[in-house]
Amino acid sequence: MHSYDHMAAGSLKIGNIFGINVELHWSFILLLLFTLILQLYLGFAIIVLLFVCVFVHELAHSVTSLRNGIKVKEIVLLPIGGISNIDAVKMKPDVEFNVAIAGPITSLFIGGLFGMLSAVSPIGIITFIFQWMFILNIFLGIFNILPAFPMDGGRVLRGYLERKHNEFDATMLTVRISTYIIALFLIGSFIYIITTNVSLVYKETYALIYLFIAFWLYGGAQAEKQTAILRKDTAGLNVSRAISKGFIIVKPNTTVKKLYSLFKETNEHIILTKINGGYGLVDLFRRRTDSAKTAIDLAIPIIKIPSQTNVVDAVSKINDSGIALVVQNDKPIGIITPQRLQALISLHIMNKIRETKSRQYGF
Repeated sequence: MHSYDHMAAGSLKIGNIFGINVELHWSFILLLLFTLILQLYLGFAIIVLLFVCVFVHELAHSVTSLRNGIKVKEIVLLPIGGISNIDAVKMKPDVEFNVAIAGPITSLFIGGLFGMLSAVSPIGIITFIFQWMFILNIFLGIFNILPAFPMDGGRVLRGYLERKHNEFDATMLTVRISTYIIALFLIGSFIYIITTNVSLVYKETYALIYLFIAFWLYGGAQAEKQTAILRKDTAGLNVSRAISKGFIIVKPNTTVKKLYSLFKETNEHIILTKINGGYGLVDLFRRRTDSAKTAIDLAIPIIKIPSQTNVVDAVSKINDSGIALVVQNDKPIGIITPQRLQALISLHIMNKIRETKSRQYGF
């Protein structure tokens, strides 16, 4: 799976590849601990291999994104497929199609490799592991290719539909199809539960798992719907409407003593300086160390956002950093925060509602 928002709180960072943070979700960690506590060492080996396969699945999304010039914030690994948090930019339909399809195809390919290995390997524990990895990777590929949000298949479908429809209509149609898929999933799950010959405890467990998956799918579909509606309602509303001029830019070699003097003189608490070809936020209070002598020693890199960026896309871009520099022709023109953007969005929506009511009731 890939996502435009951070969806996996409670994750542990385990590494970095191609400049992308790789995190392990708590559910994966819980599975590993559970198998070790019960001394299910074979299960532990299968879960570790599954972890590697899920990582390769998500890496396929990320590499495809990077090759198309789209930044990837992080990869969060879950047992059911993981999440690639991709920079919230509007992808071209063919790019979104390629990024979304890369993961499931990779999983199906890996599943095929394990299937061939299980066919030629001698009967034993290794073959048993190969067979399980074949089943899990095929399931991972098929599950993620379901034409429903927030699965990869939902984005594949939207990317295909955008060839004939605009983004909003393609999203709404995909959300409608997602609802049908969820309904069919629930009906199929119900039939399976009442017809399978297992104890009541197992049936209740299956029911809870299937309900969790259905609610998760429904929540993802509704999130895509709300984002699409918000993007439509804020069309033409860009970040230049929400900028603040309340900042100063200093040279990288400005001394800490001079920085404090500027803070007192200007009363501006946002100080920027050039760093690594971009700009950084000079943190005078939380990051000061005895070794810090100049502005660049205290600078934290911040992202740059073009002034014509849609406000909804900008919110998700700066959620983690808390602040961004707005540029026009690569020159700083102001700063924005999520709070200012959300306030602008709220006022814009309220104004549209007021105008609609005025037209309806003639006042």
